[in-house]
Amino acid sequence: MEPQRVGFESTPTRSSKVRYVPLQRITKEMSASEKKGAEIWNEMVTWIKDHGGMEDKD
Repeated sequence: MEPQRVGFESTPTRSSKVRYVPLQRITKEMSASEKKGAEIWNEMVTWIKDHGGMEDKD
């Protein structure tokens, strides 16, 4: 009987990154849908940055 392997496999890391984009500023003058769109945009940008998928700011 073969011994059981314990562990995990890692997925390959992407070698390319998306270009840097800034977070969007949310202002009082924005409509509710504009604010929601900016919030979602900022969440996506933050997630990409946190996971190493974005180039550094020049």
